[in-house]
Amino acid sequence: MLRHSICPSCGHSSEELDICRLCGTSLIIGPPLAECFPQRPYSDGVKPALLIRQVSTVPAEIPGAPAGAFEEHDATHADEAITGIMLTTDPDQMSGVPQDHVKLAVGETVTVYARGQDAEGKWCLLPQGLPVKWRSDRELELSSKTGETVTARLASEPKVSAMATARTVVHKKRMQRLFTVEKK
Repeated sequence: MLRHSICPSCGHSSEELDICRLCGTSLIIGPPLAECFPQRPYSDGVKPALLIRQVSTVPAEIPGAPAGAFEEHDATHADEAITGIMLTTDPDQMSGVPQDHVKLAVGETVTVYARGQDAEGKWCLLPQGLPVKWRSDRELELSSKTGETVTARLASEPKVSAMATARTVVHKKRMQRLFTVEKK
């Protein structure tokens, strides 16, 4: 199982435990890596890194970042619950292991949906007006560079896999999530 090594609620170090000893918060993030990537979208000898959620404080300007790479969003009460973003190919998915990896033939497309995630790991719709920006490898063409939903087209064969990244900022916290495409 993938699990937090530090409790997201109280900050207590809880290595190798399923539940925090101090506050009782579940520390399980997801299933084993082999279940997340049963087709092994990586070659032998490469150890994959699975980014579950990345949240960090964004300085006023990020050295070397293009202008407008991250824009501050006027927070609403609904935004306060958002601590991460999830990506899925299922428009109805609101829980479980995200469907954020697909196999496509060159020329095929897939629609990708961004969802919010709260501090307890529960999925939710993103607040209306929250800017989500997308970037992708050159092998993928995206229908849009902004929005909760994009269509990705595999334009050319990737060496291993092609990636698209969804990014947003809430309360000066930068959040991003990867979506990967492997050639059929």
